[in-house]
Amino acid sequence: VEVISGPNKYSGDIVVPATVTMNDTVYNVVAIGTEAFYNCSSLTSLAIPNSIKRIGTNAIVGTSSLTAITLTAPSIEEHCNGELNKLLRQLGYTIPRILQINDNKLSDIIIPETVSRISDYAFYNCSSLTSITIPNSIKSIGNHAFYECASLKDISIPNSVTTLGQSVFENCISLKSAYVGNGITSLDNSTFISCSSLESVTLGGRIVHIGESVFSGCTALNEITLPASVKSIGENAFASCTKLYDIYCFAMEPPTAYESSFANYNAFLHVPCDNQRVYLLDVLFGNFKYIECMGAESEPVVPDTVIVTPGTTDVTITWPTEDNAYHYVIEIKK
Repeated sequence: VEVISGPNKYSGDIVVPATVTMNDTVYNVVAIGTEAFYNCSSLTSLAIPNSIKRIGTNAIVGTSSLTAITLTAPSIEEHCNGELNKLLRQLGYTIPRILQINDNKLSDIIIPETVSRISDYAFYNCSSLTSITIPNSIKSIGNHAFYECASLKDISIPNSVTTLGQSVFENCISLKSAYVGNGITSLDNSTFISCSSLESVTLGGRIVHIGESVFSGCTALNEITLPASVKSIGENAFASCTKLYDIYCFAMEPPTAYESSFANYNAFLHVPCDNQRVYLLDVLFGNFKYIECMGAESEPVVPDTVIVTPGTTDVTITWPTEDNAYHYVIEIKK
């Protein structure tokens, strides 16, 4: 059963029922039909039950007196999606002012286990949203899903999520910490771009590619750990990350990257001890001023033969090379 337009325009406060009874048979109300409330200029509020699975085209266009939409249960995939956002914006309102759940502004959301996808623009510009719990039932999060959620403090993406769209958290200026689960293998372009408060990021151990501008403009980010799985880093991935002083890279071979991938080559690059020399000689990663060894270092080796040749103004010191040596320490005593 779906709500359709009637001979008389709806007005006042409308509560859409979850069920209707006809001839002793109970039917679920599952849809609000196309143009159901079209041009209902006297409609002031609308309560939508969690039974609704579809909202038709132009369903609430022309409802110039509508000031509140209440969702009695947060079935996010069905209600708070791009289509509804588009309809709401046609009213000339912003979502945080009118979109409500249980008569409260959209602030703390727990997505139910029945939802498997967060669609494109699902929480676009929901500036009152401070926290959201994403269950293990979610498989994908669409493009711009949390774009400009200016009050969102932290986010945890469970291992069940295998697809993360572009610019998902762009301009979430209050976001301080992010956890990306092991289901994600690629961070697409601009995932966390301009998250200027982001301080802590944990990346899952299966990420292969970090896309273009993923962390660009994350000016509060002071360290990042790149798992051993990372093979490539896109252009401007860490652009404008001027406080990024520690990069822990567990990849045995330097990932392919661009000069613009990093903003601060004075940062400390921490790499596996066995491959420190490879990073030192790498065309790009060798530009880092400080390349530190992670893990247990080998005991220093003292060469058997050291030849010292005094000159007029200098001293030449020669010694046998060691295959695994990546630097030499010369101790001078007076």
